[in-house]
Amino acid sequence: MAEKASRRVKTLNSFIKWAAQFNDGQYLFRGVSNESYEIEASAYRRLPEGARNNPARLLRINQDLIEKARLLGHDQKDGQQLSDLELLAELQHFGAATCLIDFTRNALVALWFACQQSSKGKANGKVFAVRIDDSDRFEVITPKLVKKENIDYFFREDERKGYPLYQWQPKYQNNRIIAQQSVFIFGGAQVEIEAECVVLRSGKQDMLTSLDKVSGITEGSIYPDFDGFARLHAHNKPYVEADPQVRLQRGIEVHQRGDLEDAIDDYDEVISSPNPEGDLE
Repeated sequence: MAEKASRRVKTLNSFIKWAAQFNDGQYLFRGVSNESYEIEASAYRRLPEGARNNPARLLRINQDLIEKARLLGHDQKDGQQLSDLELLAELQHFGAATCLIDFTRNALVALWFACQQSSKGKANGKVFAVRIDDSDRFEVITPKLVKKENIDYFFREDERKGYPLYQWQPKYQNNRIIAQQSVFIFGGAQVEIEAECVVLRSGKQDMLTSLDKVSGITEGSIYPDFDGFARLHAHNKPYVEADPQVRLQRGIEVHQRGDLEDAIDDYDEVISSPNPEGDLE
């Protein structure tokens, strides 16, 4: 396997050039908002520092989470009982810390996450690249295995006295998983990376703007569900009034759907809006 180059970037074009080298196999990407973050399950962050990277402790905290969720009846969806992995995926979707680590097949989606503001303040971001088409390193989880086995099965030592890593793409995908092209990686071993790309903090905002213009990747597209919609309109998100061009496009779309009254309202707003540059005349 040829060694891949790592890089520091501050523009979208530079990042795309870095991502282009991963064309010799199947790769997953993960973006983090702070370059000091490593690839680890969020459940580890709930453990004391000395218990980090301990497969037995990671299993225990996930067992406890599953047991508590089942006792409260949170293991039912659409009239069916969720398996252990399905329940963990659902819990993670709503913010619980689990053994599952989110990756994406789309490097640009990973870049969007790397360009977010770190909770520790302004910081460089990072995108990891991991090769997954090596059966000695990753076992693919089938739908049958998901339904058949509980969480204990996936944290057993193999014949080499090591812990396997698994890659899993849920069969029943919600809109967020589809939009983010998500794949979960988890297990008792550490995830080895092929290369990493540091995203300089000075370029984050420009890259987010470029991602929107070039690929349509925004917070709205990354989180295209009810929860994501609510996040877009939270108290800490500034209200930005739509410009005339956006209103015009909205009016056209509503008109095409046959909602004439709503379309007329949008057109009226466009006509009455200040238009100093005259680009809609």
